[in-house]
Amino acid sequence: MSRHDHTIWGCCTGAGHCVGTITQPLRVHRTLANWFAEDCDGILPLSKTVLPLLANAPSILAEDDDHAWELAYRVFIDPAAAFGGDQNEAEELAYRRIEVRS
Repeated sequence: MSRHDHTIWGCCTGAGHCVGTITQPLRVHRTLANWFAEDCDGILPLSKTVLPLLANAPSILAEDDDHAWELAYRVFIDPAAAFGGDQNEAEELAYRRIEVRS
């Protein structure tokens, strides 16, 4: 009897949220090609539903400035707006937590 890796199965069925490993700081990739180019270090979100969960990461590494802004909006600002939170406070939190890779 074989063991099943549910993270891989979730990617095949479309039920997976992301692929990769949680690292410190959390490297978030925009595309599969970028994730492969970085030797699969960090995560590649497969679903937008995983993005608000990234707010729990102490530090997030984005690919570039545009990616950092996209993550700030999807991880911090939009969820705050959806639940009546302070968007300015969410933006400040995003600035403290998201860095751009050098």
